[in-house]
Amino acid sequence: RLAAIVVAAALIAGCGGSEEGPSEPATPTTTSAPAAGTDAAQPEAGEREAAGIRLYFTSGEQFRPVERDLPDSGSPLETATKALVEGPTDREERLDVEPQTQIPRGVEVEDVTRSNDGTAVAELSSEFMAGLPADPAERGAAEQADLHARLAQVTYTLTQFKGVESAKVVSGGVPLEPAQDREDYEPPRAKAPRVVKA
Repeated sequence: RLAAIVVAAALIAGCGGSEEGPSEPATPTTTSAPAAGTDAAQPEAGEREAAGIRLYFTSGEQFRPVERDLPDSGSPLETATKALVEGPTDREERLDVEPQTQIPRGVEVEDVTRSNDGTAVAELSSEFMAGLPADPAERGAAEQADLHARLAQVTYTLTQFKGVESAKVVSGGVPLEPAQDREDYEPPRAKAPRVVKA
């Protein structure tokens, strides 16, 4: 597992720069790391906070968190996941440092739940695995890194919610990798950009 984490970290090795200042590189860690959500105020898993939430996109080989207000209706976990898989808005793509996403287009969110042990399970359509072999044994290093970059975006977005310690993705009914938490990655340190309205 460690080898896969190191490979994935090559794609998302830091936090993208924002309009508010330079970024600092983030590196994978196998030692202690801050608990989930300590790099930002934690919204409740069952409530919406006025400050909005962070969607964890990428920029090149770095995380690019974008703060966004989301609708008050529905499950916050499901709403955040839907916003993440839809990708950056047109307005966000025109920022000085353009946010990107490793998650393929066309992914549908079927359900997002949180278990008693603090694991959020995101049930997504099979498009999440687009371009990647379903059999792990058939994936090369670059393909495995691509998968872990996609999983990391989901992990960081969902573990910002209070009570969520780890995240697991199910794509097309098939569980992908063990549940991941923020101890698998050094957290992004740069401030999120101001809320951008589409």
